[in-house]
Amino acid sequence: MEEDEKVVALNKFQMMIRSGKRYFVRRNRNGVSHIQQLADLGITNIEEAWEIILELEVGHCVGGPQYDWDDRSLGRVVWIYKVEVNEIITYIKLKDEELIRGCVCISFHEDQP
Repeated sequence: MEEDEKVVALNKFQMMIRSGKRYFVRRNRNGVSHIQQLADLGITNIEEAWEIILELEVGHCVGGPQYDWDDRSLGRVVWIYKVEVNEIITYIKLKDEELIRGCVCISFHEDQP
């Protein structure tokens, strides 16, 4: 993955978030709700999660672009970031759906080794 590509992707995600084009996927992971996953990180609401994403730096990017297995036919890709949140390494997966929902946060939970 090229450094320039990482910069462009992160800047675009953050621009969409600032302009209100954002969507947080409300999915359960291993039987745990998205709200509980955030609470386990010490985050009390989704707005706090967006603030953390706005503070991401290019150095936090650990993966991408990778085809989203749900949207492969549409050519959509995901980017993966890892950042420390309240002393917990946190896994964040974002997708660019600029023309639909904007920056889509697919995953936001404690990283699994």
